[in-house]
Amino acid sequence: MSICRRLNFFITHSQLNALIDGEYDSQIHDFHVIDCRFDYEYHGGHIPGAVNLNTTTALEELLLGSKLTKPKPSVSGDTVRKTILVFHCEFSAKRAPTL
Repeated sequence: MSICRRLNFFITHSQLNALIDGEYDSQIHDFHVIDCRFDYEYHGGHIPGAVNLNTTTALEELLLGSKLTKPKPSVSGDTVRKTILVFHCEFSAKRAPTL
């Protein structure tokens, strides 16, 4: 069983739709959907606004490079609106959890 499953780091499709529709805007500053599937899977259809990154190098370039505005560190319970990363990988227990 993957660590994500054991720790319940999953969101439902309803929660993702609500996030995209802005229902969490009072709590969330920004969000990024990272599609970890292979290129051909992504090009076959993907979540609106998702970025296709399926290697550790590509993910590091996005998160550690200058393209993405870095949020300030936060702690649980603070009232600062968060930046959320959603990793999408259909039917895989490997790609998204290991990236």
